[in-house]
Amino acid sequence: TEAPEFIANPQSCEWKPEQGVTISITDKGGSGVEGYKYAITDTQTTPSTWSNIIKKSNDTIKINQDGQKYLHIITYDNAGNASKERVLGLYKIDTQKPTISVTPEFCGWTARQDVLVSIIDAGPSGFYGYKYAVTDSKDEPSNWSDTIFKSQDTITLNTDGEKYIHLIACDNAKNTSEKYTFGPYKIDKEAPTISVTPEKCDWTNSQDINIKINDEGQSGIVGYKYAITDSKDKPTSWSDLIKMSNDKITIKDNGQKYFHIFAYDNANNISTDNVFGLYKIDNLKPVINYEIDLKNKVI
Repeated sequence: TEAPEFIANPQSCEWKPEQGVTISITDKGGSGVEGYKYAITDTQTTPSTWSNIIKKSNDTIKINQDGQKYLHIITYDNAGNASKERVLGLYKIDTQKPTISVTPEFCGWTARQDVLVSIIDAGPSGFYGYKYAVTDSKDEPSNWSDTIFKSQDTITLNTDGEKYIHLIACDNAKNTSEKYTFGPYKIDKEAPTISVTPEKCDWTNSQDINIKINDEGQSGIVGYKYAITDSKDKPTSWSDLIKMSNDKITIKDNGQKYFHIFAYDNANNISTDNVFGLYKIDNLKPVINYEIDLKNKVI
C-alpha cells in the first residue's frame, strides 16, 4: 500500500542554459518501481498534460526551455500505488546568446571615431557584460578588456592605423555570444608637417621655394594652400587647394615677403599656418635720371 518515494537533485537552480535534474525512486512496499511521469510548467499549479510513464527508477530530466520553470513528478509502483504530485523549482533557464551590433561598422580616414555598441539579450536572464579588443587585424585577439557592465556603450578609436574592434558578450545565464569583428576603422590623428627650402633669402630678383609635405599618419596628403604677404600675421586670403605634396612656388613680387602655407591630409587633419621668411625681392632695374643744358652748350 506504500507509494514509491523519490529524491531529486537539484531542486532549484539560478540562471543557466540547461539544468539536468536527477531522480532516484525507491519502493518500500516490495512490489517494485514501475516508473514516473513528469511535466515542466511555468507555475506550481497541477498540470493538465503530463509525459507518458517512464519505466525507470533512476533517470535525468533535462530542463532547457526558456523561463522560470517548475518540475512536477508523480511516481508509480507495480502494485498501482502512486505518489502524491511533488513540485520542484524554480529552475531559471535561458538558452539564448546575446547579440551585438555597432554603428558604424567601419569608416574611412578620420582623426577619431566613436563606435556605438548595442547588445541585446533576447533570453530572460538579462545582459551581464561584454569585453572588447582593438587590434590591427581580423585575427582573434589574445588580450581583451575587463568586463564592461553596459548593454549600450561607446568605444572611441583614436590610435593611428587601420583598426578592428572585437566584441564578445554574456548574459546572466553565462550564455556567451559569438565573437564579433568590425572594421576596418581608418584612423589618422597626425597633422601633416611642412618643410621648405630656402626658409628665407637675402635680396634677389626672384626666389623659388621648394615645398615638401609629409604625413606622419597613414591617410596620405590631400594638398596645401599658400599665401605671400608683407607680414607674419595670418592671411585672410589663400590660394586654391593645390593637390601636391612636393611642389615649387616662385616669389617675384617686390618687397620683403613672408610665405604662409598649411596642408590637409585625407583624415581632415590640418597643419598649423607655417610662416617662412623674410624673402627679399627686388626685380626693378635701376633708373638713371639726367638733364641736358642746351643753353650753355657750345657748337
